Amino acid sequence: MSDKSRMKERGFTVLELGVVVLLVGITAAISVPQIVNAMREYRLNSGLRQIADTLKRAKMQAVSANQRTALSVDPTGRRIGMTFFNDDNTVNRTEWVPLPSGVSFERPTSITSNPEGVTTQEVLSFPQEDGVYRLSFNTRGFPIVAFGDTSAIFIGNGRNYRAITMSSVGGVRTYRAEDSIWVNTRRTYESTETETETTPIN
Repeated sequence: MSDKSRMKERGFTVLELGVVVLLVGITAAISVPQIVNAMREYRLNSGLRQIADTLKRAKMQAVSANQRTALSVDPTGRRIGMTFFNDDNTVNRTEWVPLPSGVSFERPTSITSNPEGVTTQEVLSFPQEDGVYRLSFNTRGFPIVAFGDTSAIFIGNGRNYRAITMSSVGGVRTYRAEDSIWVNTRRTYESTETETETTPIN
C-alpha cells in the first residue's frame, strides 16, 4: 500500500479533533447567550401583545354584547383574562390566559418616573376586586375610570421591562424601558404604524 493510501485511511488525529471541539465550544459560548436573550425579548414582547389583544377583545365585547366587560389581572398567578358579567354586574366567568414563561407583572425599581399620564408607582394602576385587578369597559367600549386617568400595566423578565397604558377615552400606548429613558412606541389598535419618541426618566 502506498504512503498516499495510508494517509487517507488514518483518519483524524487527537490534535485535529481537539481543535474542532475547541472551535465548536467557542462558537457555542458566543451564540448561546445571544439566543437566550433573544428568546427572553420575544417572550416579553409576546406578553405585551397578549395584554393588548385582551384589552381589544374586552372593549369589543362590551360594545357588541352591550354589557360591562373587563380585563382581569392575577399578578400572583401571572395571568390575564377577560371577565364577563351578568345583567346584575356579578361576575359570570373569566377566561384566563397565562403570561409567557419568564414574564411577570413587575417594573424596574431603578426607575421612579412613569410613562406619560401615569400617576402611580404600582405595577397595576386599576382597582382590585375579588382578589384580582379589573379594568372594566362600559357599553361604549370606554374604560370605567375617572376622566383624565390613565391605566397602566407593567411587565418584565427581571432585566427588561414593558408597559401598556390606556387613557380614559380608550387610547392605548406601549412603552419599553431603556436605561434612563422610556421609549414610547405609540402603538394603537387603529393603526399598525409605529412612531418612536422618548420620555426622560428622572
